[in-house]
Amino acid sequence: MMEQEMQDIMDQINFLETSSADLGEIEKAKASGNVQTMKRIYQKLTSEDGSKDKEKKKVTRLCLEARKEENLSEWYSQVIQKSEMIEYYDVSGCYILRPWSYSIWEAIKSFFDGEIKKLGVENTYFPMFVSRAALEKEKTHIADFAPEVAWVTKCGKTDIAEPIAIRPTSETVMYPAYSRWIKSHRDLPLKLNQWCNVVRWEFKHPQPFLRTREFLWQEGHTAWANKKDAEEEVYTILELYARVYEELLAIPVVRGRKTAKETFAGADFTTTVESYISASGRGIQVIIIPCGITANSTKGDNDYLISRCEMLKSQLNGIGIKTKADLRDNYSPGWKFNHWELKGVPIRIELGPRDVKNNQVVAVRRDTGDKIIIPNEKVCLETGDLLKQIQSDLFQRAKSEMDDHTAVSHDWGDFCLKLDQRKIIQAPFCGRVECEESIKKDSARDNVAEEGQPAMGAKGLCIPFKQPKQLKPDTKCIHPNCLEIGKHYTLFGRSY
Repeated sequence: MMEQEMQDIMDQINFLETSSADLGEIEKAKASGNVQTMKRIYQKLTSEDGSKDKEKKKVTRLCLEARKEENLSEWYSQVIQKSEMIEYYDVSGCYILRPWSYSIWEAIKSFFDGEIKKLGVENTYFPMFVSRAALEKEKTHIADFAPEVAWVTKCGKTDIAEPIAIRPTSETVMYPAYSRWIKSHRDLPLKLNQWCNVVRWEFKHPQPFLRTREFLWQEGHTAWANKKDAEEEVYTILELYARVYEELLAIPVVRGRKTAKETFAGADFTTTVESYISASGRGIQVIIIPCGITANSTKGDNDYLISRCEMLKSQLNGIGIKTKADLRDNYSPGWKFNHWELKGVPIRIELGPRDVKNNQVVAVRRDTGDKIIIPNEKVCLETGDLLKQIQSDLFQRAKSEMDDHTAVSHDWGDFCLKLDQRKIIQAPFCGRVECEESIKKDSARDNVAEEGQPAMGAKGLCIPFKQPKQLKPDTKCIHPNCLEIGKHYTLFGRSY
């Protein structure tokens, strides 16, 4: 009875227009299964007390209501929900990836998979379950996330004799098989890759795409006859990761090596790409929206306009530009403009009767709002060029922002000041784990961090391969209590 009552309330709430704050409250109540809480929310949303509430009912809250600069957490929550990237789930820390976000993953996977296959890497799949014995044998490899390992302990109502772990990563699963397959140097190199999901039962504040308990995963595991070849492969793959960020997502990155403290458990060294900003990738690149249909338009005129939209969509898709036509007749062009801008589509093509008559289309850049008239005979060529220009402009804008927020510091007071200015800082560092822990502790702010935000101390992000300048021989480590000489400039920042 209670389940039916809950469902009835949810059915009524689903018909209401709600703000992002309302949505967050609803999701928490759904997860708790608290009927009384759900009733309270419904009464709140349907309240007609005062003219202010009545006015609210007339507003369709399609656009973002929070600014990134003022409330990053709320802005982020609204972006991923209103752009239809994510749907909350009733298991905390797990999320539904809607087609819009999953298409980004597919684009990344398609690019990366094609590139590694050029290197002779083959795809494989290993089981997601790991025995306790396998984990214990290779426990140094999972030391950093051992507390987050999820265990299967029951089958129905029966306890399993030996609990089985769900993979947090696959070293402990794959390398025992490698040892059986590799009999001599003639079997090397062995180059395998796996596309799968992993589970790490994160106990902090889960954040969609940033910190989740289950996430999509790519891991390559190779075996070589000598260290030199193995290291060359590491740097080759690192460059592919950098290309994913820079070429697909327009996010500039810093290539580097992790500090001793951040090195993967059991590894000789760990490489990384680090970035100052985050951005979403591209799913659909062009959206076509018919405009100018009025009550006076004839059915023949409307049908012809729609057919031209379909024809244009086919032309662009035919040359590899991911295009969709929004032909829904129950929404106005203005509503559609806002809808697809929220979803991040870089180009909107408007096509109306006047454009059809003049053999042209109107292309609108999402990043600048510029309108460009393109003749029909050049639409494929110029749309492709425009996408390249937008990608370049987005990257350069992000690169400028990262450069503006990257600093070099040799003084502890200046280091902490720049950290509070939301900058990432390259500073001389001795490399010792104990010193890095002191830097993180002593650079933390006194005020309480916003829920869901990163630890406030400075974390060693990486040792950039490209150093800002040559360290002088007598340069001290950045921490004031450290008496050691800095070995290299290390990039520090507050990390999500």
